Amino acid sequence: MLYAQRNIELLSDPYSFDFNRNIAKKTILVLINAETEYSALKALEKEYKNTLDFKPIIAAAKQYHTPIADCFGSGIGIKLQNYDARIAVNVVSHFTAKGVPCLPIHDSFIVDKRYKE
Repeated sequence: MLYAQRNIELLSDPYSFDFNRNIAKKTILVLINAETEYSALKALEKEYKNTLDFKPIIAAAKQYHTPIADCFGSGIGIKLQNYDARIAVNVVSHFTAKGVPCLPIHDSFIVDKRYKE
């Protein structure tokens, strides 16, 4: 969503940089949601019980995501969650107004195949 807000097309997996994908994903999500980079680091260390050195992982994340790295440790995650929720409400409202059942599931919506587009 951060890339889209900056009119930048993300052409690859956002979590495929030099580390295990699950750890990379967790790092990115914590960085986006944390109020500071330091609090992100501490949260990650606590989550993984100090078994990993997250400083190089955070550095790699910032390098991989240079266009949005300024958002890391900014607390923007809560705003993105709100924006995402408003999009979901608009989609469901659109179909409800047309009398079409719409089931939201995670980051997608299920409607009768007649309304695919």
